[in-house]
Amino acid sequence: MTTVICGQLTDLPHSHEEIIMQMLRNRYPLSGVTPAKTSIYFSTMGWAGIRTFQISVEQNSAPRVTAISFGRDRIEKYEVPIVVHIWVRRNDDKKPKSIFTLAQQLEHIINENTTNAGYGITSVRITQGFATIQASSVFTRGGFGNETEQSVWHTQCLVQVLYFKSIIQNSYDLFNAEKTHKYNVLV
Repeated sequence: MTTVICGQLTDLPHSHEEIIMQMLRNRYPLSGVTPAKTSIYFSTMGWAGIRTFQISVEQNSAPRVTAISFGRDRIEKYEVPIVVHIWVRRNDDKKPKSIFTLAQQLEHIINENTTNAGYGITSVRITQGFATIQASSVFTRGGFGNETEQSVWHTQCLVQVLYFKSIIQNSYDLFNAEKTHKYNVLV
């Protein structure tokens, strides 16, 4: 017994958070936006402190799986909660304006690509917008033993990834599963 994404011949090639991170990274504008794409570190882990700007994508909890149909043509609905974090490091304690720009860009990318995430994913949508921006101070030791205060600012939003899987019993069913498109599933 094999599971495949409806309308595809395979399962997802990457983890949910990797797919969303790739979507955000690949569709972030190359120019005309501050901060520039080249100055942002994209990851599937938490705060790494590698660059001034970081976008990290993590799965929030286990997917919610609902059986849509039973028997030989079994179809399951997957709803996966994903958290998108924005991290900005500054050398002072003032709220960075760039965190708002990043939040707007990410919202725009997700809203513009709701049904265009690829890999047979039916939709990606924001279920909770970017939360209140929080600051946490981090002290680092500079040269000559001087301590420099750096503030790290953080906000996050919750995104839902929705897709459907077919349960395949044999190779004949695999042929039929290819004909089941992701939008032809009744919910």
